[in-house]
Amino acid sequence: MKHENPFLSLQIVNDDDDLLYIQSHLALDDWAGRALVYGSASAIQKDAPALAEWIKSLDAPFTLELGADTGIGWACLRFYTTDKSRHVACHVQFATMSSNDAREEETWRLSVEMKTEPGLIEQFARELALAGENRRGEAVLLGVSNQL
Repeated sequence: MKHENPFLSLQIVNDDDDLLYIQSHLALDDWAGRALVYGSASAIQKDAPALAEWIKSLDAPFTLELGADTGIGWACLRFYTTDKSRHVACHVQFATMSSNDAREEETWRLSVEMKTEPGLIEQFARELALAGENRRGEAVLLGVSNQL
């Protein structure tokens, strides 16, 4: 199924005192995937404004990581420029267990690049900061089509 409007969403689905349970979802062209990860509200509250600041300079890549790449649940978003014109993209990596007693080989993984725009990243950062502060909500990063 072709997804004509690429997007990445991070939705807080549960608040477990120190940790937030976050459902990450990506849809891009013929690819789609999700990962359920734990992340700390304090990390989100620190990383979201830092991502918004990154947009102003577009210097070194910026990485936002939730969970851990241990098979339990992981979402890693790496933002960077793709060319001298400073077009931007997000390398999205997900890893999640296929079942509660999964072996390492049963960890499902997704790794794709989603092209986007600085203004869309800035909006995503604002939504993420608000969700982290409220400990509920959703942040959506819209992508731009890979088609010519």
